[in-house]
Amino acid sequence: LEEPPAHVIFILATTEIHKVPETIISRCQRYDFGRLSINHITKKLSFIAKKEEVEIEKDALEMIAISAEGGMRDAESLLSQVMALEDKKITAKEVEGILGTTRRQSLEKMADFLFLKDVSGALGLVNEISREGYDLDVFNKSLLNYLRQAMLLSVSSDLLKIFSHELTNEQAKSLAEKANGRNPKEILSIIECFAEAQGKIRSAFIPQLSLEMAIIKALANTESDEKSVENSLKSDSSPQKSPTSPNINQQGSQDAPISPSTAKSEVMPAPEKKPEIKQNMANQKPDKMLETENGPKISLQEVKKCWNQAVFEIKALNHSLSAILQSCQPVKTENGILSIAAKFPFHKDKLNERSNRLTLESVFAKILGLKISIKTITNEEAGIKKTTSSKVSATITEEKPKKTSSLLSDAMGILGGQIIE
Repeated sequence: LEEPPAHVIFILATTEIHKVPETIISRCQRYDFGRLSINHITKKLSFIAKKEEVEIEKDALEMIAISAEGGMRDAESLLSQVMALEDKKITAKEVEGILGTTRRQSLEKMADFLFLKDVSGALGLVNEISREGYDLDVFNKSLLNYLRQAMLLSVSSDLLKIFSHELTNEQAKSLAEKANGRNPKEILSIIECFAEAQGKIRSAFIPQLSLEMAIIKALANTESDEKSVENSLKSDSSPQKSPTSPNINQQGSQDAPISPSTAKSEVMPAPEKKPEIKQNMANQKPDKMLETENGPKISLQEVKKCWNQAVFEIKALNHSLSAILQSCQPVKTENGILSIAAKFPFHKDKLNERSNRLTLESVFAKILGLKISIKTITNEEAGIKKTTSSKVSATITEEKPKKTSSLLSDAMGILGGQIIE
């Protein structure tokens, strides 16, 4: 408005400030509002309930406050829906049925099962929640948020300030106790399994199946990691014990006789292994291998061979992500990290988003049979000069197609096809 009256104040409220033109923003005083804390919302809802002479459990009020996601107006709207029950006393269970949410106790119970590696208990809880009619999709989202909070607190207790507005004082204290002493990598591997299951719950024929698979996969991963560490420790310690083995055999000969063939089989393998390891190491090409210090390894060429398959599988999960990948290419594998070169900077930013990166890592882990990390860079950062799409397709498929028309070459580059005859 040009020259508004002095006695009137016009208020423009929006959650999408980026859509407001600069010509309007320059004429306004800007005030940014944050989310209200759970405690603040709960107190206000309790005040309203008393005025309306409605008795409602504290846990029920906290569930409403959490569902409102920091908005007082949404919280009051949800409270009015609950109060429409006209019960003398509104319980947390009734609120669960109306809002489709899950009690905090269920999340804490599931987290305990996961941290203690109790597969049976976790599977039983999922089916119990399903039988009671709760939305498993909502439960999984709440569980992911709970595990995220636990992961952050396992890194540093100072990170509580990031999400303190989402918790009551009692909930924050309980979460801090559970996260204390936990390995962030262990929690991260669990989060990855449940994040992968999130998009499959609603479309699954058996809704709880996706969560059951996530539980088994998450706990199997942690167990296999522990076994691999134990095996590596045993293998590291075995060469040190081999020199003393003759002495042990000599002592044992006092109690029982040992045949010469048995003594040879126990002593001889240790020196024979060393030259074999050196031979294998000499034949390897470290500059083309993706490897961790003690982990698996894979060549860049193998990644290129399965690139089209990965793009195809990602298309079923995220169509736009698949479209972006068709203009990208794998360029480097080093220290457990696969580097992907993107044609445009905004493609790089999109691929580096956490959800998209987790999708890429899970698909490549499934195809290659090992866990890897994904890093996206631009073509310029990778030192790649501008090339036609047909050249990019040729590097990925590692094939030299026959001479074709430019239109067919472009189609092959975009769709990832190849000429078979």
